[in-house]
Amino acid sequence: MTDEWIERLVGLVGTPQRRDIDWARYGSRNGMVLPSSYRSLAEVFGPGAFSRSVNLLAVDPGKPMDLYGGLVAHQQAEDAVHPGGPDGPYAPYSIFRGRGEGLIPWGWSEWDEHFYWLASEEVAPDEWPILAATDDFASEGWFRFEMSVPQFVWTILTTFELAPFGWDEQLAEHTFLSASSVEMT
Repeated sequence: MTDEWIERLVGLVGTPQRRDIDWARYGSRNGMVLPSSYRSLAEVFGPGAFSRSVNLLAVDPGKPMDLYGGLVAHQQAEDAVHPGGPDGPYAPYSIFRGRGEGLIPWGWSEWDEHFYWLASEEVAPDEWPILAATDDFASEGWFRFEMSVPQFVWTILTTFELAPFGWDEQLAEHTFLSASSVEMT
């Protein structure tokens, strides 16, 4: 674990059980390489919830919080609502299909906030920005953050810098619950 933000998260919520993930197998099966800081975060924490509020998808095939399963579910939802275009439910974006540019979901919050990478085959994964939106994508629009997922999660848990996302007040104690230890909604 070399990422400063992951070290901060471990200091905030405690030391989780480390997971080994075969990223080469996962990437070849799904046709995508994910940002290195996210891969490190997923290996340290896996899928679950930070402070029962910020939910992280991770590689967990066949389980509800699997990152790839989340991507497929978003693709299917987009196809069902508005097939074939950037004027669908995620406008002006669309869900990533392995080519070009599009959204890859990596998490959500209890406040109906949704977190994505804006993935592009033209941009290195470590440079993908985070895009975030509330449940009603159209009303507030998209917010763009030039930071890693670990930095975003730590910042949303400990500061008010990412408003309108996150808490209205600080929590006294933070936790991490793995997806296997709590029913995720």
